[in-house]
Amino acid sequence: MNFCSAQKRFGAEVYENLRSVPNRPTIGLFDSGVGGLSVLKELVNQLPEFNYIYLGDTARLPYGNRSPETIIDFSMQAARFLISQEAESVVIACNTASSVALHTVKDSFPGVSVTGMVVAGARAAVSKSRGGSIAVIGTTCTVTAKAYERAVAALDATIEVKSAACPFLVLLAEEGWTDDEIAYMSVKRYISPLLESFGGIMPDSLILGCTHFTQFKELIQKIVGPQTVLIDPAESLAVELKGLFKIPDPHAPDDKGTISFYATDALSRFARVGGKFLGTDISAESVGRVNLDNQ
Repeated sequence: MNFCSAQKRFGAEVYENLRSVPNRPTIGLFDSGVGGLSVLKELVNQLPEFNYIYLGDTARLPYGNRSPETIIDFSMQAARFLISQEAESVVIACNTASSVALHTVKDSFPGVSVTGMVVAGARAAVSKSRGGSIAVIGTTCTVTAKAYERAVAALDATIEVKSAACPFLVLLAEEGWTDDEIAYMSVKRYISPLLESFGGIMPDSLILGCTHFTQFKELIQKIVGPQTVLIDPAESLAVELKGLFKIPDPHAPDDKGTISFYATDALSRFARVGGKFLGTDISAESVGRVNLDNQ
């Protein structure tokens, strides 16, 4: 099955034919849940010719309130699984895991290209910074690690960065509750104090420092106003990866790759909610179950 026939619906045929189209690069992505599917969506838009393997660690989400040591262990298990499925490149499609586990995963698999979310998001925000201020929302772990503060400082030390942890938004996103009154009040409760901390001057940009937060874009933009640019690291990461990888022959008979889905639990919910992140339906039958404790 190729991606061309799956664009309208990722159905059971994806699971029945997990073997990738030969002679095409395979990119593996993992996240604690469905949030990383927003990254997959951007990658497919930029690189439709590639094969993709997506893993959602739904049995152990959220990662954001766990210790760095535990997140590193989970990330190593996820990376091992993706590589065992012949992924030539691994994308840590989770800001939390990118914040604390990226270097460990990179060092552990020197023959595999490993990329994360934070640097790409920081680059995009710095490029949009006019007045020297950037806001960040993320999980507790990402904010505590000051991942974006360090990444932005490495690019431009004069820019002021302030962050706020928004852990409840991850749970809302995993349930698919992203456009109701509860979602709006939750987003406002988290973001309003962050905006006030800039002393009445709106930040140039606000980084969505968790892949789950893409589902709240409209609500967030409504609260921050048009003068603050929302930065989705997935968009800039996809563009950067497109520049790094060799594109398969566009004149090949089959110029679309395959997509395989895996989750560690709650396969039906993964499919139901994941479709919102991916922008197209996913059937539960298309999702394979995996036990990462064996990795």
